[in-house]
Amino acid sequence: MPYGETTVPGVTARATDKQAALKITNTTAVPGAANVQVTAHNGTQTTYTVQLVFEPLKPISGIKLDASNVTASVYGSVYGVGPGNVIDNNPLTSWVGTEKNQWIKLDLGEIRNVDGLKIAWEQGSTRSNTFDIEVSVIGNNWRKVYGTTSTGTTSGLEPYTFRESPARYIRVKNAGNQPMAITEIEVYGQWLTTDMSLQSIKVNNVEQQGFNAEQLEYTVPVAAGDAVPTIHAVSTAPAERTLILVKPAVAVPGTTELVVTSENAATRTYKVNFVAGN
Repeated sequence: MPYGETTVPGVTARATDKQAALKITNTTAVPGAANVQVTAHNGTQTTYTVQLVFEPLKPISGIKLDASNVTASVYGSVYGVGPGNVIDNNPLTSWVGTEKNQWIKLDLGEIRNVDGLKIAWEQGSTRSNTFDIEVSVIGNNWRKVYGTTSTGTTSGLEPYTFRESPARYIRVKNAGNQPMAITEIEVYGQWLTTDMSLQSIKVNNVEQQGFNAEQLEYTVPVAAGDAVPTIHAVSTAPAERTLILVKPAVAVPGTTELVVTSENAATRTYKVNFVAGN
């Protein structure tokens, strides 16, 4: 099971002997064991055990992203445990959220693709903390991307990975019923792709001769009676980080436009002009 999953699954079973009786005892926690006892019609009993365990925490693959500002729902002024302590590279300082739903928020300054956090917990080797990780592009409309409980085995940085999400703001929220003390937070991910260039253009599956990523307009002759050619394009940046919108010509003469949009929403438009040929 994903580490920190709070919903304990139930085990179901079906015996090959239709006359057999089944007794299932589910576990109430993870890690834990569920037992399935099968009693055959002749009284023979067999017990099967299903062990439920957490999968290991996955390593973080992104680069470390700098947070330009840190705020919190509570500043802990009485105890001197302000939010800025989580990015001061000092394991002896911390921020404390004393109640459920109190949070600490990191501002990356710009939108990034975020896919993981490392969090160091005060007294992390003796106490577990239940928390949620939420992200936002504009500072509200928060979206939960991860929820778990820390291992309770280390005071060092513990990694938490999740599906890559665009975000400028990252919030760690206390989801438990005890104080949550954090000494350090590191945010990981990728810079947004700014590349809005094409690597190639194909006309009817044939490479456009003389293609240059900086040349935005091309002229292609079309023989009389031929259909409007189809256009395919490949972006310079990885396909999952670039959107190519093709606006096809409907006749000859006519123009097919290819609008390339990068992750930071910048656009570039290429044009292929179809003209009547011989």
